[in-house]
Amino acid sequence: MRPLHIVVPPTGPYGAAANSTGVKLVTVELSAESLGKNDIVEICLKQPAELDTNIVYAELNDRGLPDRLKDIKARNFADAFRVVSRLPRAPLRVTFDIPDIVLQPGEKLWLTVRSEKGLRVKPQQSRVFVLTCAPEDALPEYLARVERLAVRAYARASEAHVYDGRPYRDMMLHEIVQRVLRYDPDNVPANHILRRIALRWSPVEVARPGPEDAPDWAVWGRHAAREWKRIADWWIDNRWVENGELGGNLNDDVEYTCHWPLSYLITGDDRIRQALGAIADAVWEQSGETGYSIQAMDVEHAAEDSSCSLPQMLLCEYGSPVHVERMIKMSEHIPFWTGINDRGRRHFRSYMFNTRMIREEPPDDVDHLYCALAMCGAAHLAWYCHNPEPWGWVHEYAQAWADVAMRSDKGKPVGALPCDVRFRDAEIAPYTESYKKSVYMSGGHYVMRYLLLGVARLTQDPALQPAADHQLGTIESAIESAEAAMQTYANPPASDPADPTSLDGTWRGRLRGNELQIYRATLATGKKEYLVGLLQEVAREFERSRWLLTEAEPYTDRIPVPGTNILRFMFLGGDVAGKTHVPGLAVSWEGGGTDFAALVLGADEKSLKVLLYSFPDEPLRMAMRTWRLEHGRYEWTFGIDEDGDDMADGSIARRELELLRHARVAFTLPPQTTVVIQIKQLERLDPLTERTDLGLSARDIERKDARTLAVTVHNIGAAAAENVQVYLLDASGGVRAKASIATIAPPADVKPKQATVELVARSKIRDNWYVVVDPEDRIPEICETNNALAVGDASPRSPFLTLRPRRTG
Repeated sequence: MRPLHIVVPPTGPYGAAANSTGVKLVTVELSAESLGKNDIVEICLKQPAELDTNIVYAELNDRGLPDRLKDIKARNFADAFRVVSRLPRAPLRVTFDIPDIVLQPGEKLWLTVRSEKGLRVKPQQSRVFVLTCAPEDALPEYLARVERLAVRAYARASEAHVYDGRPYRDMMLHEIVQRVLRYDPDNVPANHILRRIALRWSPVEVARPGPEDAPDWAVWGRHAAREWKRIADWWIDNRWVENGELGGNLNDDVEYTCHWPLSYLITGDDRIRQALGAIADAVWEQSGETGYSIQAMDVEHAAEDSSCSLPQMLLCEYGSPVHVERMIKMSEHIPFWTGINDRGRRHFRSYMFNTRMIREEPPDDVDHLYCALAMCGAAHLAWYCHNPEPWGWVHEYAQAWADVAMRSDKGKPVGALPCDVRFRDAEIAPYTESYKKSVYMSGGHYVMRYLLLGVARLTQDPALQPAADHQLGTIESAIESAEAAMQTYANPPASDPADPTSLDGTWRGRLRGNELQIYRATLATGKKEYLVGLLQEVAREFERSRWLLTEAEPYTDRIPVPGTNILRFMFLGGDVAGKTHVPGLAVSWEGGGTDFAALVLGADEKSLKVLLYSFPDEPLRMAMRTWRLEHGRYEWTFGIDEDGDDMADGSIARRELELLRHARVAFTLPPQTTVVIQIKQLERLDPLTERTDLGLSARDIERKDARTLAVTVHNIGAAAAENVQVYLLDASGGVRAKASIATIAPPADVKPKQATVELVARSKIRDNWYVVVDPEDRIPEICETNNALAVGDASPRSPFLTLRPRRTG
């Protein structure tokens, strides 16, 4: 069908070419020679100047013509309205009460009319009437619509952020934003979008958000933790649905939510844990329970679905058999994807693979930096327990890339990571002219750094340390980075107050200064001004970007929340979640919410030192969990720092404790006081990760009848469990039923190991009774909090593990 275009100059007192014109109503009278009463006519009002218009519009589809309407194409975004109808009589008269619009000077109304048979309009009997108004009368409807259009256009552009790669003034997005600002110069969304697409740094001042006598590090640290959680809360409150999605697709959603364990481990907000559990379940189901994407083959996109969702749950629900066994499933693909090459090194055979096939033909036969992302499950399993096969695969893979890092082939500096390494001979950059370029994509260095640093810490292999040290850099370079960042914060970009474009290109959407290096410099020098300066910049960055990260509704893999890295190290003492391979946190917190601040001053396998500050007027009951300390006996000291030297003064409380990963220590913080907690090893005990580990989950209990339960017990540890006792206890701890399991082998062959028993009670089983494994605590285990489960929590559809305190009787 060829359309008939009708261009109508605005009429009335506001229609002068030099003025804007408001339009409220359009009436079309159409008389055509060639149309019969059953012929279909389509009428559109177009706005070519707003090509991305996507607003509510009128579409009148005749119910009697469904088959014929399939040939009418869908409405174009440039259409302000579109009507499809039969011609009931001649002339056709239609009045459109449109959302008010404002036409710019010289802009015309543009109508398009088309039919199945073509049109021959009778000009003397056809008319267009336009009801105009003053622009200010049309603005309430028009401005809101164009603002929504600007936000929608920005959201759609946020995935590829094309404005970073071409002149933003040439974009329709810029034109739409300018339309908003022409009538509302202070419009918040439009100004935020303009600053982002123009890369325009904006000066922001944030008032000190805390008591005058509180230390600066605590005031600004708590503020950063609160603002970080505020972003996550917005997405949970406004976009999260119970099936785990956030409004994007899961592949995008997980790239943002993979950082949420950070906030959960600081604040203990259970909504975050529940949301993460639902996302992990959705990804697991989407993968066909394979632990890997079934949609994509290229590793950067295929691996992130599971690697950015499933391992994170080990930190939020530590000891859950569900999550450990998902790591086992993720690990079983490693022998298929990787192999030992001619140099005796383990590499991925390609960067293009799924669970059934590998594309190994040149030039796809290279191990790429992003391939490390597919190792996250195996690395988390090796961290949880020394399962020999995943431990060996991860260790061998790290050794292979450590060897590559320390080579200097093709002009590569020692310590630098190339993008591509050919599988068969470990040749660096076999198909590109530079080690910095790839046949796939020139990126992914941070993923390999996580692997090298994490596996070096996990295995304590001296051969890995030189390559890991190169990734981390020297303390001297960290101090230089901190000093440079301080200079940047003190000397913001200069601008011409009369010319906002003078700041174009000065904002890069991320913090200036490496957060990890600033943290390292703070610990090395004791200069908390490094940390405070960074945290103040984090506060300013939240003000600049909060709207862009929430209400602007960007794609969910484009939500770089300020302070993500520094909060990991400041509150928790190491890398956690994200795309890391080996959890590096030293401590997590319970009970403090966002009413406290923590600063980890030192952490390794034998010691921990933390500063804490509580903001409430009343004592704050809290608990800490240790994560990096090896199993042993420790001296735990707790004292007040009265003079700000990071040392406990005066009365110091001391305890001698047996600590291990995830051990819980309760304490009470005095109000508005800086406290120093120090933990030092007195004696090393047996290696935790070589033990067995019995566990239950909320999906492990099936009610056979009113008096019978079928209970599945898992072994997710590194050793066999012998003579396993399973009890059913009532609410007071009385034994109501017993069963035993002779042996449960460890999952050493990377296959889940479990056994099912029946517990038969003499009376009806109640929801507040408990199933307990190893009730007499005879078997040393990796985790003890996964041995008890309330009957009422059991459900085959329950997405979350509920851990209960162990009861004995």
